[in-house]
Amino acid sequence: MDNFVKLATNRNSLKSLVKDFYIDELERFSSEENLRAEFYFLWSYMNFSVLACVYSRDNDIYFSEAYDSVLNQTLLPSEIVLVVDGPVPSKLKTSIAKVEIYARKKGVEFKIIWLTQNMGHGIARQTGLLQCTYDLVALVDADDINYI
Repeated sequence: MDNFVKLATNRNSLKSLVKDFYIDELERFSSEENLRAEFYFLWSYMNFSVLACVYSRDNDIYFSEAYDSVLNQTLLPSEIVLVVDGPVPSKLKTSIAKVEIYARKKGVEFKIIWLTQNMGHGIARQTGLLQCTYDLVALVDADDINYI
């Protein structure tokens, strides 16, 4: 499965990545459908994690919008791992709680790792990576809006 992490830039490289797994199904798309359909097909068989880190200066509104975009995309993540890097304001805590409830309603596993003090983005991200269940991890900042 490590080969799936590589980015496929064209139809031939995508097929070479999945030839041992799903080549028969992908042949359905090769003549008429575009590359995007092939990617959707591939992703529908894969589990992936979303990892984000938040800290005290992150905006609670941007955070909510970022996770709204993650949870309303075509392909939902299998899990979300959120690292809270040190103490955060109550507004951000409220946003985190709302996002957790919404994620669980959508059937997405939600893990929160609370760091007692601000350790910096690198250590927070490494801590989160160690908690991710799946090999494929999408890194999201607290103010990113993503739609797939």
